[in-house]
Amino acid sequence: MPKPKTRGECLGGRRPCLHLSCRYHLIWEHVSPDASDEEILDKLFELEDTCVLDITDRGPQDPALIAEAMNMHRATVYRILENVQKHGEEFEDV
Repeated sequence: MPKPKTRGECLGGRRPCLHLSCRYHLIWEHVSPDASDEEILDKLFELEDTCVLDITDRGPQDPALIAEAMNMHRATVYRILENVQKHGEEFEDV
């Protein structure tokens, strides 16, 4: 099965997504690069979401969901959001 070249090609595709080399795949946020194939497959089928684009298609998300999907602490996500808002306000003034 060839890797999709556009979002439209993968939008209705199989989930969990098996295209682990895709830049939007979330598996590498949850396993180390030297993980065994078995560890990768186990984690792949544990994840609720495997594609960051699927998450963004659903619109604004709760920071807790983002933290879980990206395997980050919620506090880190909140800091990122605060920085984005701060810099966004700077651009509004321009």
